[in-house]
Amino acid sequence: MPNSSNFYTVKNANIYLVAFLCIFSLNPFFIWGWAREFQVALIFALIILYKPTVLCYKDFFLGIFVSILALYFYIANNASWLGSIYYAVSLFILMQLSDKEMRESFYLFKRLFALTLVPAIILWGLHHASSDFSLFSMGYVDESLMPDPAKLENNQLYVRYPFSIVLDYMLEEPYYRLFGPYDEPGVVGTAAALLLAADRFKIRSYSSLIIIVGGILSFSLAFYALSAMYIVFLSFKNYRYLIALIVAVIMVVGVASESEYIRMLTIDRVAMSESGGFSGDNRSSEDLNKAFDVWMSSPPSSFLLGIDWVDESGSSSWKQIPIRVGVFGVMVFILILSAIFLRYASFFSWPVLAFILVFIASLYQRTGVLVPAYIVIFSYGVLFHFKNIEPLIKKLKGDSNLGGV
Repeated sequence: MPNSSNFYTVKNANIYLVAFLCIFSLNPFFIWGWAREFQVALIFALIILYKPTVLCYKDFFLGIFVSILALYFYIANNASWLGSIYYAVSLFILMQLSDKEMRESFYLFKRLFALTLVPAIILWGLHHASSDFSLFSMGYVDESLMPDPAKLENNQLYVRYPFSIVLDYMLEEPYYRLFGPYDEPGVVGTAAALLLAADRFKIRSYSSLIIIVGGILSFSLAFYALSAMYIVFLSFKNYRYLIALIVAVIMVVGVASESEYIRMLTIDRVAMSESGGFSGDNRSSEDLNKAFDVWMSSPPSSFLLGIDWVDESGSSSWKQIPIRVGVFGVMVFILILSAIFLRYASFFSWPVLAFILVFIASLYQRTGVLVPAYIVIFSYGVLFHFKNIEPLIKKLKGDSNLGGV
């Protein structure tokens, strides 16, 4: 628990600002319409308040380098100038955090993320126990605030509950997927799996248990796939993880056998489709696939720098990166993540490689990882999994105001 005697110091204010910046970068519905203003205000506060524990010129210039790359990447990705500057500055600030500050920021972010899921988990239980999905309903979210125009075109609206939302068409099914306050269950599933993987699936905390429950109830293929992938990697060092995974799969199959709808959300989604992929792989729309084919056959300049394409289908796939920014932009993207890796590790070890492979796998369906939430997850995941980091973690845990959560 935090130490009340020094909990409200400027240093702790920085940690809280970073943690809330991570939450807001996941775009919860209660800041829709004001998301950019909230994020810019937090960045402005960080610039004013943040004073590095130790001024490290290597980290400073590495941060400048990454910020320039990020500025180019977002401008090439058709982001606004304000948004591009915001993300570039946020990356610079995050790269100046000390190892201890990064650890504390990660754990506070993890705790806050779990906290945002609690109302939705409670409501999910009440709704399905009472079979009354209108319980505590607060009407629809204003259509003008919805971040995805494709949902409006498909006449899909969000029903609002206390600190949570659900798409209205899902309320017509026997079970609905857990959104929390975020715009898609996939946001919950992806963030949950990566938060758990970054912390090596340590489940001896309330926040981890809440995140696991939230990930399961999101029925997110990303959560199941990324979690299983990471646990398989862990089992190479400890067979008990593999036993736990087998037990979890048996439980999922058992529950799915009792409900056709749950089977459709879980087992049927990993079945092979006629096209050769997974039936649950719905991230690449027909328009996106056509645009990718156009980019692949484009002239050298467009192949290198990307083509002018606007996604109106709401797709989210790795293909969006090369289409918009080309081969050069993909190299910039890799350079940014490589620089962040080098900030916390100087060589590969198996635990680091396992975490990075899981993080890269998440790009298959969700490419927006150059935002504070995923940068903090990636940074701490590398820090925590680094071969020689365990003694440092023990030292930091002893010095930390927040402790592990």
